[in-house]
Amino acid sequence: MELIGGVVVVMMALYFIISGNKKGKSSGHGKPSHLSKAEASLATFNEHKAWLSSRWSEANRHNDAGDRKTFPSWFFHEATERQLNLLTEKGISLSGGQLSKGQASDVIGLLFPVEEGDKQVLRFFEIPTKGLNQTTARAEVAKLQADPEKALAWGQRPAEPIQREFYKFFGVKVPSGLTYLTADEYISKHQQSLESQQLDDWNSYKSILDELMDKDTRDSYDIKKPSIATIRAAIEVLRQAGMSLSDLEEDLEIVTQKLIELKPELEKKY
Repeated sequence: MELIGGVVVVMMALYFIISGNKKGKSSGHGKPSHLSKAEASLATFNEHKAWLSSRWSEANRHNDAGDRKTFPSWFFHEATERQLNLLTEKGISLSGGQLSKGQASDVIGLLFPVEEGDKQVLRFFEIPTKGLNQTTARAEVAKLQADPEKALAWGQRPAEPIQREFYKFFGVKVPSGLTYLTADEYISKHQQSLESQQLDDWNSYKSILDELMDKDTRDSYDIKKPSIATIRAAIEVLRQAGMSLSDLEEDLEIVTQKLIELKPELEKKY
């Protein structure tokens, strides 16, 4: 398997592509507002090309050593057609060598904001996210998770609200000092013993919570962020009225209306 095919050639090809599109650009790291989306994408890549070259060389060293902690095996697979098409859409035309799936993912991720899951990890370890993008943040998180002590610390963080809600949903007292890892292990084990209807009910309930925790979803229903306790109370009232969790999952508006009925201050006023 070619591990990182044509890295140097690809980097050189991109250098010339970028150089040919520099007219009208500032020489600094800023991206003038008059740049097109394609030009802005190329400028972003240009800012990070030295970092990418170093990262890909590091990936090669890890792969040669058989170390999969930071760079998983898929990183070295051939880039997908979808990835290559997306790069083309972003105005980044690659030539001169075979691009790996990991390399393509890295370039694409430069153009997107940090993912929420990575933000959580970085905030936990007090690492600023300012100036990071999806790829650079992902790289920081991978290094943290490859460190046994930090991986343990992350696993021993307090349980997340949705994990605590799993205990409450099934009438189990939430243990004092519950950690993420302990909760995760309990949930995985407990789910195996659930009847299909119980599991369906939990999945519907979790889906409702996930939707109402999403800002875009809440905005579409003109509702402010409710607490999980309030959501739980609204759902309980609706279930006592004869509605199933699957019904409520399919018609979230009924839930939001009940939330506003219970807590009028949740309704957005314009």
